[in-house]
Amino acid sequence: MKRYVFNPTALVMLVGGMMIPPNDGREVDETLLPPELRDLPPQADPPSETTPESAAREALAKLLAGSVPALREQIPTFSDETLAALAALEGEAGNPRKTLLAAIAEAQLDRARLRAEAGKIDGTGDGTGAGTGDGGKDSKVGVSSENDPPPAG
Repeated sequence: MKRYVFNPTALVMLVGGMMIPPNDGREVDETLLPPELRDLPPQADPPSETTPESAAREALAKLLAGSVPALREQIPTFSDETLAALAALEGEAGNPRKTLLAAIAEAQLDRARLRAEAGKIDGTGDGTGAGTGDGGKDSKVGVSSENDPPPAG
């Protein structure tokens, strides 16, 4: 039988061959518990704290529980961040759906292409999305000033 052991200290605790981080808990086999922990009454699981990150992850997991065709229809409505999170979460799955990952990647590429084209048209970018590293007057590469020492050689 397993028993939940909570570590209330600020240090890592080792119990039954398991590392328990500070302010966290693990289920440990009772036969592996040291004598001082066997005699304590069972500890209840600490109340789960819902953080915005965990709530968002749960919502994404619910979305991913749907079928690929249903998700493909919704992909255009998702933000870039949501698409990235969906791809990461699906990739972590035991058996990731390649068709879903391909659809997400296609949508991300289409959006990147549209942003690049928009930058090229309105003059705010060079169409590559690579920033302004064009070696212009602010670039220090290959430029020497009169205060620089001559190259060794």
